[in-house]
Amino acid sequence: MTTKTPSYPDPPLTDGAIRARPWTMRDLPAVEQASHDPYIPTVTSVPSVYTDEEGRAFVERQWARNDGGQGLSLCIADAQTDAALGYIGLRLENRAHGRASVGYWVTPGARGRDVAAAAVRLVSAWAFSSLGVARLEILVAPWNVASLRVADRAGFRREGALRSYEEFKGRRADLIMHARIADDGHAALAESGRQRSYSIHGPRDWAARIRQATAGDWDAVWPLLQAMGKITGPEDAARRRFERIVRGPAHYLPVAVFPDGIVGYAWAQEYGAHLRTGDRTARLHDLFVRPDYRGRGVGAALFHAAREWARHGGMRYLEWQASLSAVPFYERLGYSGDPCPQPEHPFFEIDFLA
Repeated sequence: MTTKTPSYPDPPLTDGAIRARPWTMRDLPAVEQASHDPYIPTVTSVPSVYTDEEGRAFVERQWARNDGGQGLSLCIADAQTDAALGYIGLRLENRAHGRASVGYWVTPGARGRDVAAAAVRLVSAWAFSSLGVARLEILVAPWNVASLRVADRAGFRREGALRSYEEFKGRRADLIMHARIADDGHAALAESGRQRSYSIHGPRDWAARIRQATAGDWDAVWPLLQAMGKITGPEDAARRRFERIVRGPAHYLPVAVFPDGIVGYAWAQEYGAHLRTGDRTARLHDLFVRPDYRGRGVGAALFHAAREWARHGGMRYLEWQASLSAVPFYERLGYSGDPCPQPEHPFFEIDFLA
């Protein structure tokens, strides 16, 4: 493949909340904030002791990376104010082999707003479409839980631990490999609110869509509920519950639609604000995919849809319990369950502000 030095994305990449643009000398306050972080200077070229001279040198290094073809370094900025919030970059030394790696950091004041994951999603989509890379990688220290969550929220799959993989500033480190390939299933946000629709692009022999269920989907969803099990009462009673749920503002019930019909569903519910803290919690009650469609990214897409519904809806937490047989699925997505208080149904939780 060609390895011509990439140009900066023009116009800058944006999702309406953030943009990824070239660094300028106006961004030095963000570099200074990052230099005070206990971790960022240890694994990046951000100076550990900030001076204006060191800050300017950092910005110039970002320009040089693009000019020299080693990579692409962009500033994450607020889409409205253009204030610098962090860094997003691509390392391109393996571009000739169809691979690139993604790095990111966010200033302390910008955390808890999904800034890093949003930037990774923007740059990933651009790298696949404009640079033609086949595989993107993210390497994260095992203890860096916040960064591991960013990789997951950006749609990267955890592949495993690499022992003593890389040396930086005189120290060798174990790293967790996350990757996303051009043919991976991914979700594209098409609408806002409960009616958002996701186009799922997977292996070239299939395509599907994730959308909010409607009352008219009952005949297709009923066999899935039966396969899921533990139905109480007659079908008519279940139908009435289904119709209330798909119309209720506190519920989200996405379905996976293939050319031959609905093959899976999920169901999440908001429990409202906590009395003392005001934090809002959602619970994922169900996630089911027809057995003949498993292993094709459908379950991950349904989970992504429920997670994004909760996140965009302003929830603090998304929680769920899983059967022991489902635990490996969630572990592949990067989540670990707590066996207490029900070892046979481990408890999982996402804190969107972590």
